[in-house]
Amino acid sequence: MKETLGASASRISTKIFHNDEDTRFLEFVKHDYEKELPEKSRKLIYFKRDKERDFAILSLFLGSGIQVNELSNLRLKDLDFEEKQAYVFLTRVNDGATPLSNRAIEALVRKYTKAFKSNKSMSPHKLLMTQLGHTSTTTAALYTNPEQEKAKKAAKQLGERRTNYRGNN
Repeated sequence: MKETLGASASRISTKIFHNDEDTRFLEFVKHDYEKELPEKSRKLIYFKRDKERDFAILSLFLGSGIQVNELSNLRLKDLDFEEKQAYVFLTRVNDGATPLSNRAIEALVRKYTKAFKSNKSMSPHKLLMTQLGHTSTTTAALYTNPEQEKAKKAAKQLGERRTNYRGNN
């Protein structure tokens, strides 16, 4: 039996951020996620190692509307720096580093949103749904590449919400 559009919208509504939840989510990752991990655990060690990278990834998702494959392939040359080869987001492998895969980025988003939303993880696409102004719950709306203006507006709104959130605490 097919789900009605209203039922689908209601179901998805419980899985996305509303109001200032995106800002509270970033603050949670930055200040509180670590407290939920067992002391001296591998998870805690890896979190401390990757915290800045992970926070940058989540902030970039929420502030720009970038897609997972665009983020995993983002290179410094794409940011107009002089260095033309290194990737922006890396993971440590043995004695070297390798670019994060799409799957690794998706797992990162799910890990933090699951901890923040009490075991209700979100995909990167759902993480961005509200921030990019999507009103439709269709698959096409979740996977379309946002226009530049929507991304700029989302980044501006996130910056304003962060400023207001910090001012209230």
